[in-house]
Amino acid sequence: MKKTLLSIFIIVLCLLFIGCKETTHDCEKNGHQFNTFLNNQNGTHTKTCKYDSTHSEIEKCKYGEWVEILAPGTFTEGKKERVCQDCGYREEAIISSTHVHEYSKEWTIDVAPTCDSGGIKSHHCIKDNCTSIIDETKIQALNHSYGDWSLKTAPTLSQRGLMIRICRNDRNHQEEYELPLLNKEEYMYEVINEATEESEGLSIYTYIIDDQIFIFEVVLPRLEHTHKYEAKVTLPTCEAKGYTTYTCKC
Repeated sequence: MKKTLLSIFIIVLCLLFIGCKETTHDCEKNGHQFNTFLNNQNGTHTKTCKYDSTHSEIEKCKYGEWVEILAPGTFTEGKKERVCQDCGYREEAIISSTHVHEYSKEWTIDVAPTCDSGGIKSHHCIKDNCTSIIDETKIQALNHSYGDWSLKTAPTLSQRGLMIRICRNDRNHQEEYELPLLNKEEYMYEVINEATEESEGLSIYTYIIDDQIFIFEVVLPRLEHTHKYEAKVTLPTCEAKGYTTYTCKC
């Protein structure tokens, strides 16, 4: 009985040894045969040999063809996916919208510059009412660009004057300049026609600002009449006293 049990034990050991030897022989001879694939959720999977579970390798997923799962629109993106044939990992990708941008070569002013602040210009897509823009570029502020001075209120001998000039870039922007009273120190003074007792005279005051010349006329009043008398003497007689008569030459 003991001999029989011993014989059976020896036979089992021999079978196990032969099986292990055949398994090693299969991997060495025919290469590993992988039948287990573990998805790594990153585009790779780990594969394990069916004959030797201690042997595993990481490789990239082997995908099938792309399949559309969401159709793209004119301006909306679609989706597609492909599946690994071994581990079943699904990879998704974006399908571009059917709209193809076509941008104008001309600049579009999106924000107009002003005297005090800059603006923005860009190139706009001109297809399918698309609102896409590219090449956004800053535009420098225009700064003020004033025209010539113009007289608003003329100065007199008793009242100051006022001049204004308007910005060419924005007519709402204007600059003022106050003119002094007419005087011979701050103006160039010249008498054109002297006043007489019979007629008024004319004088001018000239003011220069930013190479612009302004001339203001002032009428000179007629001179007051100065009497020039001529004496006529009447001699006395026996009957009457004498006297002198003064008569103005005017």
